[in-house]
Amino acid sequence: MDADPSSPAAPLGGEPTRTSLAEARWHAIDTVLLAFLTALAGGLRFAGITAPRAFVFDEFYAADACLYMLGPNGHCRTTTEISVVHPPLGKWLIGAGIRLFGFTPGGWRVVPLVAGTLSVAVLYLLARRLLGSTLAASVAAGLLAFDFLHFVMSRTAMLDVFVVLFGLLSFLCLLYDRDQSEANRPVCRNPSPHRLLARPWLLGAGIAGGAAVASKWSGGYLLAAVAVLAFANAAARRRDDAHRYRRVAREEGVQLLVALVLLPAVVYVLSYAGRLEGALLAWPWARGSWTHAFLTRQYLMFEHHTGSLFTHPYASPAWSWPFIKRPVLFYFQDLGGDGYQEILAFGNPLVWWTALLALAATTWRALRRRRVQAPETVVVAGFAAGYVPWLIVTRQEAFLYYLLPAVPFLYLALARVVAGISARNIRAITIGALVVASIGMFSFFRPVLVGSPLPYREWERRMFFMDCGPAVSDAHKAPVMRPMPPPAGWCWV
Repeated sequence: MDADPSSPAAPLGGEPTRTSLAEARWHAIDTVLLAFLTALAGGLRFAGITAPRAFVFDEFYAADACLYMLGPNGHCRTTTEISVVHPPLGKWLIGAGIRLFGFTPGGWRVVPLVAGTLSVAVLYLLARRLLGSTLAASVAAGLLAFDFLHFVMSRTAMLDVFVVLFGLLSFLCLLYDRDQSEANRPVCRNPSPHRLLARPWLLGAGIAGGAAVASKWSGGYLLAAVAVLAFANAAARRRDDAHRYRRVAREEGVQLLVALVLLPAVVYVLSYAGRLEGALLAWPWARGSWTHAFLTRQYLMFEHHTGSLFTHPYASPAWSWPFIKRPVLFYFQDLGGDGYQEILAFGNPLVWWTALLALAATTWRALRRRRVQAPETVVVAGFAAGYVPWLIVTRQEAFLYYLLPAVPFLYLALARVVAGISARNIRAITIGALVVASIGMFSFFRPVLVGSPLPYREWERRMFFMDCGPAVSDAHKAPVMRPMPPPAGWCWV
């Protein structure tokens, strides 16, 4: 019997059924909503994509992307690579846009825009598969479409949006593999490596996870979560076996190792093709060999990410990111007496703080149920992979936008809770409130998300927290434009 596409996910107090979750059938309304939300996200992000006609925050590294595609004579404003602190896949992708549209703001922003738009579509598919609810999928994808931080990062030539896209794809492929493996257990329990070809979704999870790492090292946290969940899913299929972990290692260990360790490593190494000079056939430790150049690059990256960094006025501790204590200034122009132009990277406070409550409820339920295949477990694992490592890493310079890969899982938690409300009237009121909070706040804050000119008083209305220390003048506050420690208080200026 087909599930009603409008039916909610299982209530938080009850056990979800296979029909209400992974096996809920896809309906025509899903296709319509997926297309609508994807087009909506793309349209929101595309409008005014060429403004401002200047580098925004770290966009000056787009010169590296230009260099990748056009070479040192391609009018890229540089003849050598400016930054080597991140892997090259994201630069290749940004460079593809520059190749098509030139070294212009639109050229270096178009591929991140596409990646951000596609990540909304992938989140819909992920929520639909994980929660088995058209309503939950629409809530999660719709919230991401209007999310402030995701919106800004999708319109900026930086690497984080690629981590989001490839990380979500890896989780989606994991879910498809999990359901396929449930239906085809003999393939999974055959230790022969060639059986891996019968698990294309597991291979897809590895490729996407490798692409996330090849975009930015923080993608490795998401890949690690996928690998742990894949192993745990395999053990759950043998829940009646007292030696299930040993059997997983014997029967599926090679498949998991190849798909989620070796294959991502291959993707990562291939991303350096054409970017390092050296002889492929030389001894790896010999100077002048490609392998030596590759390992040297990894060491330089590691040294950068673990060394002491300069003080940045918009850095903030990881614990404060979900609470939006210190947004990140991406662009600022003082228009004299006419006001300011600003792009600020931060989250929607009403939606984020509501989602944190939903995440707490989801985490409690995941801990109470202790089932790796439960939707709550996947949601919590994804959020933890995107956020918790930053609570542990002792790095002096970190920014709120590092939270971006965890944001889709925050919305999955909120969608799970909202769609699980059994009382239809309360559920409708809750969804209506979320729509108003999401669209209304987006409309109000859009000028400081896209850099529209604002009179000072209108700009000041959007700075909810201004515990920033002394004002620049007696009359006006303004963003800090020089290296200095971040303010101790809650400061959006």
